Amino acid sequence: CVDKCSDQGGVYNIGMPYNVSIIKLAEIINNIFGNDAGVETIQSLDEDKKVYMMDVSKAENELGWKASFDVESCMEDIKRRCDSL
Repeated sequence: CVDKCSDQGGVYNIGMPYNVSIIKLAEIINNIFGNDAGVETIQSLDEDKKVYMMDVSKAENELGWKASFDVESCMEDIKRRCDSL
């Protein structure tokens, strides 16, 4: 990918081609790290309902890049690294 980047130009978004909600991410982290306390939601006055998702199509089309990991496997890798410290 790095070799191909030098032939291309601009900015490439690298991420997963799908959105994960904050609640779902918290549930995944709790599960992987063994936290059984659950997730508590607190309603704010100005709740942000926007969806933030990177468009990775440029990296896919120009560089042939594809995400190799999903959120769960990334969190599992982080846990393994934390456990090894």
